[in-house]
Amino acid sequence: MHDPNNTEYISVSEFVTTLYGITDKNRAPGDIPSIAYSEGWLEAQDISGADNNIKRSDAARILHLYIREKLQLKDLPDISGAEVLKDLYDCRICANHIAQVYLRGIMKPITIQSSPDRDFLIFDSKAYLTKNDSERILSALERFFDF
Repeated sequence: MHDPNNTEYISVSEFVTTLYGITDKNRAPGDIPSIAYSEGWLEAQDISGADNNIKRSDAARILHLYIREKLQLKDLPDISGAEVLKDLYDCRICANHIAQVYLRGIMKPITIQSSPDRDFLIFDSKAYLTKNDSERILSALERFFDF
């Protein structure tokens, strides 16, 4: 779960390099973001902002493209289950990326308590991803691999 008290954030480059290392353990370190871009799961904005902290929406997009392009997993055809996220459509371009990783259990929602007996879920796409969040994401991805 996202920890707002943990302010140790992860950069786009660190996130992508860690993600790349899951499937390509034997590749020598180099310009991993450029390699990921050439493989189709990173966008130009990720290259130019590689040293910036990564937002949850960008992590969702990168993860979605990674599982689609690198792992060859098809998109889930029905994303209506992700509509429990109250902010899913705040960014219409991001909605499918967020839904795909949320429904697969790769990225978790944030629970907001609106009253003592009622909670609601948000994705909090503008929040920055922490290193702890990143570790949980990578752990969730492991079930898609045969190690």
